[in-house]
Amino acid sequence: MTCGELMEINWKALWILLVLLILDLTLYLLSINQYYFVFLNSTGLIFPMLLNIILMCLIGWLSKLEWVFIVAIVLFIIFLFYLYFFTFWRTEAKYTYLDSPQKTETLVIRHWVATLGESNFIYKFYKNVDPLGLVIKKVDGQDLDFMIRLNKTYLTEDQVLDINHPNWISETQVIFQSIQGEKKITLE
Repeated sequence: MTCGELMEINWKALWILLVLLILDLTLYLLSINQYYFVFLNSTGLIFPMLLNIILMCLIGWLSKLEWVFIVAIVLFIIFLFYLYFFTFWRTEAKYTYLDSPQKTETLVIRHWVATLGESNFIYKFYKNVDPLGLVIKKVDGQDLDFMIRLNKTYLTEDQVLDINHPNWISETQVIFQSIQGEKKITLE
């Protein structure tokens, strides 16, 4: 490859790289401020990683740079191991959406059970922040975790926190009757 060929700019590859950087920067800035896209929250990093790998392959193909192909293939292999690990070892989270009495707020509860000898019922709370319901913000300091050593009654996530019967005391505060008593969640 001559110096002139190296200096030749492939504008399509450059535009794809710019779009990729903007998407990654947007996701990063949202996550450090605890904002999340609803459709990405359930899949975690799987979709953004796959998109990065596909776009890197496209950039390598358009720019005819072999090293970009090699890096993309290595990342794809790492992605497959990541996908395999989390498919078999990670418990699927469920989402419950609760509207306040006057429908001005929506509480999103992400909950799952992790079992290894005992059952850990984990609840993370989010507030809906846009009218379309695509972006949620994590409610700080409100996460709950209940550990039950012998779950002989086979309690479900809905029963441990009783998320089907919320008691809204205002538009931004809700009380749940859990197995450990009342738990108040504030959406501010």
